[in-house]
Amino acid sequence: MEPNKSINAPRPPRILDTIKAGFDIVSTHVYALLLPVGIDFFIWLGPHAHASEPFNQLLDALRETSQQMNMPADIANQSFAVWQEVLPRINFFAAIRTFPVGVPGLMWMRLPQDSPLGQVPVWDLTSWTDVFLLLIGITLLGWILGAIFLHITARLAQTMPLDEPRPPSLLFTLSNSLLLMVIWQGIAMLLGGSIALVSSLLFIVNPALGQTVALLALLAATWLIVPLFFSPHGIFVYGQNAIESLFNAFRFHRYGIHFASFFTFTLFMLAYLSGTIWNIPQENSWLLGVGIAGHAFVTTALFTASFIYYRNMTTWQQIVLTQLFRS
Repeated sequence: MEPNKSINAPRPPRILDTIKAGFDIVSTHVYALLLPVGIDFFIWLGPHAHASEPFNQLLDALRETSQQMNMPADIANQSFAVWQEVLPRINFFAAIRTFPVGVPGLMWMRLPQDSPLGQVPVWDLTSWTDVFLLLIGITLLGWILGAIFLHITARLAQTMPLDEPRPPSLLFTLSNSLLLMVIWQGIAMLLGGSIALVSSLLFIVNPALGQTVALLALLAATWLIVPLFFSPHGIFVYGQNAIESLFNAFRFHRYGIHFASFFTFTLFMLAYLSGTIWNIPQENSWLLGVGIAGHAFVTTALFTASFIYYRNMTTWQQIVLTQLFRS
């Protein structure tokens, strides 16, 4: 019986080397920071969009509901105190930060109320219809700016000495990334609605069972993080349409699950740590502008590194699978 032939596959891409390459590229192409820095400065210093009246109506309705359900007064008061603290900070312009096609930013997490220029101007929305229409417009703008940002970082990643074709045109990436985001929104609504419906029905029967099912469903949904993150990359690197890019992201995750998962986890941890560090200055200090620039540099470098890694890892997977089928 003939022994199995060994597979002499190259080593998978090195994560730290890839991340370093992303930082090296962005350090010599600082214009890539314009979009993330500009959007953060707008959310920080520009007008804010609030909805005081609709939120007050919502809180009144919740108070009536809590009274009808005989909720303990101390618990209800604590909940409403938290909401009254959070709701005034909500700036609907922060919805411009979208994912996975989106521009990274720092201010959408902080939602500042003050600035070095003094109290920021406020646009107060008076109805939920206004809120809904504004969110649609801002989200769509976030998708468009996100496609432009990913197009820029994908082209920066092509400055590496690899024999891959140039990224496709901006018009192609824009149209297909918008379609991809519509698909992901549909998936999120379908999965989220199904989980909410099933867990709610089970919660009526047995609250512990409903909470357990909801928690298990959320844990299972974390499996989608890697395909979600890499789903636009095929569009910007190989010129694939939205459907091809989405399916290839799942294939990319399947054949490189340990490597891709660890790389994605590393990027998210670095982005989180960057946000924590650069978010230290007070919102009424110009030092926060330095934090915005520093965070933009780190996250742009990480996105650039993700395109390098996606291309190198895809090539590695093709070599391994080819040698595996030939053996």
